[in-house]
Amino acid sequence: KSPSVPQMYFVCSAGGELRYFRNADSRNRPNLSQRMQKMALAEFSVMTRGHWACEATLWTQWVHRGSLAATKDSVLLALDAGKFTKIAAASGRTCTFIYCEAFVRLLNDMDSDELSDLCVPSMDLNAVARESCPVPRPRRYRDVWMGSRGQ
Repeated sequence: KSPSVPQMYFVCSAGGELRYFRNADSRNRPNLSQRMQKMALAEFSVMTRGHWACEATLWTQWVHRGSLAATKDSVLLALDAGKFTKIAAASGRTCTFIYCEAFVRLLNDMDSDELSDLCVPSMDLNAVARESCPVPRPRRYRDVWMGSRGQ
């Protein structure tokens, strides 16, 4: 189902817990990879503080692949994808834009049965972030001093 107001969700509360249920149509499909069959056969995935869902709504038109339900009182932060996109677009070609391209490329490379509202293990988003926006190594005092001596 396409969200009426696309949003990405972050679990913020320390004791919060949500369960993500994949749509039933992805279960018991012979063409799924072994890893995805195990995920699909699991009844749910647990989300706690520090987890997020629906990141794809920020980068593309997204159709939800499952449902999210709170099992304990939880505080979620909802990031409005439309507002986020306007702000990111106004910034020009930044690390955000490069990350977006890489994220969508990963989605496009996946089999449709692997798509999820949660981060799929095969999507190494930490590596994507590092490659999209490398942090320059700070110069140490010794490097500056040695450089000034011509060495």
